This record gives sequence, structure tokens and C-alpha cells, in this order.
Amino acid sequence: MPLHILLVTFQAMKRSGHVWPIVSEDVQDRCMQRLTARARFNEGLPGDLAKQMVQQFCDEHPERYLLVTCPHPPCQ
Repeated sequence: MPLHILLVTFQAMKRSGHVWPIVSEDVQDRCMQRLTARARFNEGLPGDLAKQMVQQFCDEHPERYLLVTCPHPPCQ
């Protein structure tokens, strides 16, 4: 299923005609570090507070509709 989502997304991006910026490995690394840090921070929180943090992350995400594959219910 994740591979199918990746392929469909790739085709949609290709057909859109939009010129997509190239994302460097440095940018990818920084984003992964932020994501990992946020996940580690959430691990130590009580359930209700963790749920609130996940909801806030989804609400404030600049591309929140891309989070549809997020495993947490607040993102869906």
C-alpha cells in the first residue's frame, strides 16, 4: 500500500505541470531530525497531552492534507 501511494503521488506531481524544487539531502536530514525529535518528545507525554500535541502538529502543518497517511486519528 505505501508503494502504491508513492507511485500515485509521483504520477500526480508529474502530471500537474508544476515545477517542483529540488530538495537537498541537508534539508531532508534537518526535516528528519525535527520529526524524530518531535516523536521522541511525544513518547514521554501522558496520553491526552500526546494526543493534543499530535492534533496541534496536524493543524499547524503547512501541507496538512498530505498527512492523510498519518497513523494517528487526529491527522485523518
